[in-house]
Amino acid sequence: MKCHGGIEKFSKLTNKIETFTVPDKISVKSLLDFLSFPKGSVEIITVNKKLACLETEISEGDTVDLYPIFPGG
Repeated sequence: MKCHGGIEKFSKLTNKIETFTVPDKISVKSLLDFLSFPKGSVEIITVNKKLACLETEISEGDTVDLYPIFPGG
C-alpha cells in the first residue's frame, strides 16, 4: 500500500509505503477500517493502478494506492 499527500497520518500506518498480508478477497473498505482511516479521509483509491471503489476486493500481490481530497480551484 502506498499513501499519497500525507494521508497515512490519519491511520495506524507509520510510513507512506507499507507492505503487509491481508486475508484474500478483503474489500478496500474492510482494509481502510482495519487501518483506522476515518470515513471520508480517502478520496481516490487505485488497485493495481486502476481506479477502485470501497467494494473492490484485494488479493495477495495487489498494490493499493490511497489519495486524500485534493484542495484547489
